[in-house]
Amino acid sequence: MNPVIVMTANDRPWYAIRVLESWRRVRGIETARMIFQCEPHQDMVDLIAGGARYAAQARINVNSRQLGCSGNTRQALLSGFETGADFVIAGEDDGIVTADLLEYMTWAAERYRDDKDVMAVCTFQDHPPQDTAEVRRVEWFFPPVWGTWADRFSEVEAGWPRVDSIDWARYLHADCMKPRGQVVIQPMATRSQQIGEWGTYQRGSLQEAWDKQQFTAGVGPQVYREIPGVWTSGGDRLR
Repeated sequence: MNPVIVMTANDRPWYAIRVLESWRRVRGIETARMIFQCEPHQDMVDLIAGGARYAAQARINVNSRQLGCSGNTRQALLSGFETGADFVIAGEDDGIVTADLLEYMTWAAERYRDDKDVMAVCTFQDHPPQDTAEVRRVEWFFPPVWGTWADRFSEVEAGWPRVDSIDWARYLHADCMKPRGQVVIQPMATRSQQIGEWGTYQRGSLQEAWDKQQFTAGVGPQVYREIPGVWTSGGDRLR
């Protein structure tokens, strides 16, 4: 089955223009099905309709009312899994990605499909880049671009926060991963960068984070491999 990518979109065209362009440069994007879960803002609907023609299929779902960041993320994932996909990649309108994003996600989706200790595959790394082929297990969850399997999503969907006063990413970490002893897969060099300095959960400059992670879009093909251990988000090995 072709890769399924869902993307949430609010009313931030100045970020979305850059995000759509970054996805256009992803190798294999012409085989992907993209579903945009859009809040009811016509300017964003028009921008996406004109800017996402590179995918094999592109669909825009416009919410009848404003769902908010958390509710819209849940709805986007529901839309993705309704296609019958076993693995769905979730992006946001302020998350740019590297050229090997689909290659990395496709490898990880297959490699960890039957490993129930892995709740999700993340793309974000906020430390300086190390080996671009290496990944590790981390006891933390990282948006803005990630992927998960249908069976894992079914375990977290019922309790998913419907209001933005509860951070959905913290819900996945604190209420889902931690009690179950689960981890995510994280690359040792970031495959995404959050450019949205103003949003639901971010209010201010991200320059310090950008300087640390040293995002580079043009990552070539890799032979991915996992390094041993389980790690903290700060880079300390737990076991």
